[in-house]
Amino acid sequence: MKNLLYIMVVLLLFGCNSENKKTVFQEKYTGPLLEIDSVNTLLSDSAVTKMRIIAPKQFEFLNGDRTFPNGLKIIFYNPDGKEKSILTSNSGKYNKLTDIYTVIGKVVVQNPAEKKKLTTEELNWSPKKEEVFTDKFVVIQTAEEVLKGNGLVAAQDFSTYKILKVTGIFSAKQ
Repeated sequence: MKNLLYIMVVLLLFGCNSENKKTVFQEKYTGPLLEIDSVNTLLSDSAVTKMRIIAPKQFEFLNGDRTFPNGLKIIFYNPDGKEKSILTSNSGKYNKLTDIYTVIGKVVVQNPAEKKKLTTEELNWSPKKEEVFTDKFVVIQTAEEVLKGNGLVAAQDFSTYKILKVTGIFSAKQ
């Protein structure tokens, strides 16, 4: 009788415990941690403004990546504080691991002083190297000509550039 009572108590305890031990799985959240409206960021070095980032919306993620879903404008300044070139696009993203900005959709880079304009569908910008680059189709308009090609490497202020695979007809000055 004693053994029977002992067995019943043990079964009752294990029976209650097994019902209370439910495994709950939660999905890991991968969405943005921050949502910022009306971004206007100035970056400077030794009290000299180097560039300005303007965007209607920015999302920032746990790993430090950022997206700019509603467009992005980056203004690059010369050492005198005057606008040197302006980059605009329909959207953009920043990869913290590679320290590369990628802008997508109707990308335009203008250097008004030198009357240069670049258009493409995708462009990467490396703040560390101070250059922009792409492997996509590009069109560069200057005061004298229109150049087309696939791939480009250029200074971030668009003062110098190199089209990797030139296509079409262009004039060569002697």
